Amino acid sequence: MNNIKKILCMANFFIIFFLLFSNFAFAQCQTFDFTLTKNSNFLFFNCDKGEIEKLDNNNNISSVPRDKSLGGFVHNFIWSPDGTKALILSENVLAVLQKLELYSPQRELNSLNWWIYDLDTKKATLLDKKIISIGWASNDQVVYDWDNKNISIASINDPGFKKFTKLTDITGDSDDLNLIVSSVNMGNFTVFPMKKGFYAINSSEKKATYHPLAGGIQKIISDPFEQKYFIIKSGDSIYKYTPRDGNLAATDDAFSATDLAFLNSDSLVIVDTDGKVYSYDISTKTKLPITLTASGKVSRVFSAGNKEEFIFTIGSNIYRENTENKSSFLLRAGSEQKPTASSSVATQPSDNSVAQTTTQTSKIVYIILIALLIMIVIFVVLVVLKRRKRE
Repeated sequence: MNNIKKILCMANFFIIFFLLFSNFAFAQCQTFDFTLTKNSNFLFFNCDKGEIEKLDNNNNISSVPRDKSLGGFVHNFIWSPDGTKALILSENVLAVLQKLELYSPQRELNSLNWWIYDLDTKKATLLDKKIISIGWASNDQVVYDWDNKNISIASINDPGFKKFTKLTDITGDSDDLNLIVSSVNMGNFTVFPMKKGFYAINSSEKKATYHPLAGGIQKIISDPFEQKYFIIKSGDSIYKYTPRDGNLAATDDAFSATDLAFLNSDSLVIVDTDGKVYSYDISTKTKLPITLTASGKVSRVFSAGNKEEFIFTIGSNIYRENTENKSSFLLRAGSEQKPTASSSVATQPSDNSVAQTTTQTSKIVYIILIALLIMIVIFVVLVVLKRRKRE
């Protein structure tokens, strides 16, 4: 009887371990920023599937082919300016059901590690564990926090960063980390966030200037149309930072938004705490409601490359909005909802959503079959032990 209890305990442990490390669920996922490629396609990371996806000019979404899944345990994803590479902060999680690109047996389980992923070669390079935070300085250079001691710049052609240039030592209030907010690059300039401020990086002059902000930093965006300035959300304020003259000025001290993106060079699209969307004029501080034809609370907004257009998410559904035509186009339905025809919301063919749903269903079926197989093995072992005991 004691042997039977031990076998049952071991079997239960194995099933629980299997389910935990099967990479079955991506509960903490979010859709990460879109990047515009040279051929006017958008790329974004869909961690429902652990894959990079492409949005083309015809509003079709497809997965970018690769050998292994990147995995759904990504905490930050920063595109290079040209959209050919990405800096990825990933949790080191072992998956039983599938091989993950962003896993290293040399690093501790559940540790956070930075990688450089190249879309052309489809290879991910693990960076030194002393790199605390990192961002793009240009298409082939990165700026990074080295062991919370200094801010340095180096070429990605030297993955070990042996040939680097130290820009500044980290001192005073700037020593707190900020792994949630992504750094943002615009030409030769990069805004590199810390918890209590940011470093303004000039990659051509190899200079770094620290700007403290009492409200911390919750969001950084850059003007994708004229590339003149950055907008930085800090507490209840937004700041306009013009890197060419180094000017940092608060434009609104009573600003509230959970997410924001550029609608054009003078206006933002913002999301309030109720999930409603507004246009916001940066100069006049005027906020006007945007009526969406899609229903539900908006969680994220992204610039869409064209003025007066933006991309937004409701749950795991992705839409494209044209504020002039006042139309919402369903680009992809996530696992929460399949595409359905609507008189007000244009819908995509459901191939991608069906493929995603099929993938999730296949995982469920696969796990159930494995669990049943384990139970059958346990049953056979118990029967054999019982017969031996009788003999």
